[in-house]
Amino acid sequence: MKNLLYFLFFGLLACQSQAQKVETQPEPPQTAQAFSSKKQGISQEKTMNYDSLYRKLPDSAMVELIRWDDSFELDIRYATTNNFTGKVLYDCSRCFLRKKTAEDLILAQKEFKKLGYRIKIFDGYRPHSVQWKLWNAVTDKRYVSNPKKGSMHNRGCAVDLTLTDEKGKELDMGTTYDFFGKEAHWNYANLKPEVLKNRQLLKNVLAKYGFGTVPNEWWHYSYRKVIYPVRNEPIPCE
Repeated sequence: MKNLLYFLFFGLLACQSQAQKVETQPEPPQTAQAFSSKKQGISQEKTMNYDSLYRKLPDSAMVELIRWDDSFELDIRYATTNNFTGKVLYDCSRCFLRKKTAEDLILAQKEFKKLGYRIKIFDGYRPHSVQWKLWNAVTDKRYVSNPKKGSMHNRGCAVDLTLTDEKGKELDMGTTYDFFGKEAHWNYANLKPEVLKNRQLLKNVLAKYGFGTVPNEWWHYSYRKVIYPVRNEPIPCE
């Protein structure tokens, strides 16, 4: 629990944003002690009201998405060998995002649920050190952002995701996650009508809440309303 609180409230300030059309927010000074379990009178982690806790945090704070809304399905691939590197890159299968990013993703999830779907997440915050490992494995900026600039994942402002139906079955998006080929590109139209419809549904709803796509990956969405500095803390396991 101590490590989790440390991760939530402390950031390593690294690269400055290169974006020009979004507001860059500095990391505000934050105090871990203000949220320690002792000061809150919390003896067990499961007794914590995460909604109440998270809403008191600044927008730049890192929060664990599934604790704020447990309707998301997680399949964090880099915590397994089921990814394009074939290696385990995260110590734990958890998804963290900046508070503002998580907050608007939850709003998108609510709209998807009304339509009979749910978001399934493959990746969220990614430590900068892991970005280098991905870059060294691919070295292709079409699919992996150059770590010298930093990825939106490294800033806690991006998610890799898909949709499932009410039974948990993934919608057909034409390719698997992290498929490095033209079939995963947004401008590739030689796909079944159902696939094109599913991709467009994903895009249309997420766009309402500030999430934009990248050209070569149907699964990647960056939060465009605000951007924060790169971080490199490992994903905490407790």
